Amino acid sequence: MNGLAENRCVTISINARGATGSMGKRKARVLKMAAEGYANRMRSLNDYFTTLDKLLDAEDWDKAEIAGKLLSVHGPHSTHAFLQVDRLGTQRNRPFIREDAFDAIAVLHLQVLYDIHVDKNYESAYDVHTQIMRKFTEEILRKWKDCNWFLPIFYQLCTDLRNTAKMADELGGLDEDRDSSYYEQCASFIMESYRACITDARDVSISKKIAILNMTNQLFRIYFKVLNNVIKINKLNLLTPLIRTIDNSENLQRAFSMADKVTYNYFLGRNAMFDSNLPLAYVFGSCFVGNMLCWQ
Repeated sequence: MNGLAENRCVTISINARGATGSMGKRKARVLKMAAEGYANRMRSLNDYFTTLDKLLDAEDWDKAEIAGKLLSVHGPHSTHAFLQVDRLGTQRNRPFIREDAFDAIAVLHLQVLYDIHVDKNYESAYDVHTQIMRKFTEEILRKWKDCNWFLPIFYQLCTDLRNTAKMADELGGLDEDRDSSYYEQCASFIMESYRACITDARDVSISKKIAILNMTNQLFRIYFKVLNNVIKINKLNLLTPLIRTIDNSENLQRAFSMADKVTYNYFLGRNAMFDSNLPLAYVFGSCFVGNMLCWQ
């Protein structure tokens, strides 16, 4: 992290709690429309980097949500041909983002878009996206202190990790020599990020620890994913300590977004169904609703 970002980061305190109910839905629509507006106004590679640089410079949770959409493989910018660039990092006269870590991430992201839309190399797209995850974990999650405004971007990157892994499995073909699918392998990158966040004991308003619920949900999705009609039930036991951590994190409950809470309780219900062989209606009648009341 460059010195400018490090100095700013120390002074920032962000209220990371997401809006709830209909307000949260309206906010999500507004942010989506904002991202689409930025993408529609882009006419060049320089426009893309300038837009991202301004959004990131604000160091604001909502602006980070918009930036996350502009760093997503399914973002409104992703079909622009001028953003599907091969080996942009090797070009001398290219636009830059002032923050080095995000500049590197943006360059890698455009390589992912090239691999998906131009080269149709989905395994390469997944491999490059794993580099993005490593870069974010090592250069931002581990090094940036006293701020968490960038977590919406991280959440989108985790989702895209699963998306690119799914593409690699379904469109790139499964390699019989591999012990597991790309989709299952991507859990290890999320767990690496999880370990970088779980030790952050700072105040909730600036702690990266609030990301653990979103990551737990990402891992639930991975281990419940059906590949070749086989549910990876044997992997669900790996989530037991993560569930215990969430249950023991009372100080974080109000900081978790309602969307993540609902998703978490849904997966708890599915997990209970498989653990106890209970009917689905019973699980969601007694477990899901009860947990929702406890979280409010």
